[in-house]
Parts: sequence; structure tokens; C-alpha cells
Amino acid sequence: MKQIINDTLTFENLTDEQLLLSKNFAQAIMLEKGLQIANLKNVDESKLYQDILTGKLAEFAASNYLLANGLVKELLAPDLKIRTGNEQKSVGYDHDLLNDDFKIHVKSCRDSSFPESWLFDKHDPVTHSRTFDDSEFVVFMVQSKASFAIRAILPARFLIEESLYGPCLKPEFAKTKRCVYYSWIQDRLATKTQESK
Repeated sequence: MKQIINDTLTFENLTDEQLLLSKNFAQAIMLEKGLQIANLKNVDESKLYQDILTGKLAEFAASNYLLANGLVKELLAPDLKIRTGNEQKSVGYDHDLLNDDFKIHVKSCRDSSFPESWLFDKHDPVTHSRTFDDSEFVVFMVQSKASFAIRAILPARFLIEESLYGPCLKPEFAKTKRCVYYSWIQDRLATKTQESK
């Protein structure tokens, strides 16, 4: 798989079934443990629902894009299982999409996020493990009203080696999250392009 910057992807690439599965998944999470998660994360339940829905739609959209453009030959479908108790602890920070060759993490935000950025838990190994090989990738996506835009597809190791994980500007996330800002990705890739000339 190769790194990609600034491609676009519309909701037309999502099937009616994928939209329905994503909505059902978000609703099931909210029914099962929405209030508990909202309290834990100190967020409004309606925002939590929207975040879960956006995340699952992004996984389907990324899967469709990767397959349609020949970047992967096959992928397991996004996980729709609702986990509870000890089962949810075993999930940890697993990848979102998988095949025999690649492990893919999908990160999404809405276009109302300014500056455009993606949150990672400080304990997520993808932000600090230097043991990744070239099979681990992160897909960065932004949801607009009617579409998803893929901002970047980058090797997980590149993000660590180039120090692209940094502190969050929002104080409420500073203690528990790390952030990747789109402007940092652009700047770092522009620098590397200049260095290679």
C-alpha cells in the first residue's frame, strides 16, 4: 500500500446497507452503554452518538476506497460487534480494517473541527510503538455534510519517526489525548519532498 494525500471520497461510495449498519451500530452502542461512555468521556450523548456514527461510516468509506482503487485486494468488513464487560477490554487499540498484508487504523473528524485534527488516546500503541513494520497504516478522514475526504494515508511508523503526534490545543484533551494536525502532515511532507530534490 502507498501513502496518499488529498484524495476525496463521497457518500455515494457508501451503500444503503453500510449506512444502515453504521446507524444501527451507533444506536446499539448508545443503548448498551451510551450514558456510561458519555459520563466517562464527559461529553453530551448526542455528540457521542454522532462521533460513533461518523467513525463507523469512515471505516466503511475507507474500506470502499481502498478496495475500489486497488490499494488492497481484500479486507475484512468493519467490526460491528457490541462488546461488554471483559470482552471490551480485549479490544484495546486494535486496527479498524484488516487483511493478510495490512493493518489499517481509520481516524475521522468532522469538517467543523478547526484546525483539522485527529485525537489518539495517549496509551494507544500506534502513537509510540516503534515496532511497526510497513504493514501498519493510518487513514485520516474528514466528514463534510455530504462526503468524506481522505486527507492522508500514511504508514504508522512514519507518524512516529516524523514526530507528528503532539499535544492537543484543547485543554480538556491535554491530559488523556495526543493529536495529529493536518497542517503538520502537510508541512512535514513538503519538507521531505524538498529534501529529496
